[in-house]
Amino acid sequence: MVRTRPLDVLIALADEGASSATAGALRRRGHRVVVCPPAALDTAPRVEDVLVCDLVTLTRLRAAGQTAAALLIDLEATPEAFRDALRLGACDLMTRPWMLSELADRVEAC
Repeated sequence: MVRTRPLDVLIALADEGASSATAGALRRRGHRVVVCPPAALDTAPRVEDVLVCDLVTLTRLRAAGQTAAALLIDLEATPEAFRDALRLGACDLMTRPWMLSELADRVEAC
């Protein structure tokens, strides 16, 4: 799929380094990115396109009304976690380590 417009992306990862690197990779592709640590989700702006977070954070974002597609990072490898991810609308899953180019590709595919 070829994107015709920049995506609005919210990154809510506990790892500041991963958040910063991910944000940089997406910004270099022209996307609008907001980084919000999970501890500050109550101040997170609503985004229309993609959330990048873990399962616990996605649960909180959905409860707060965020409806964007989600790319989940570091999902626990259990059937229950996978079911929860699907129930919450995850469009894709990634585990560490990841390449930033692959993560950016997956965000764009969500």
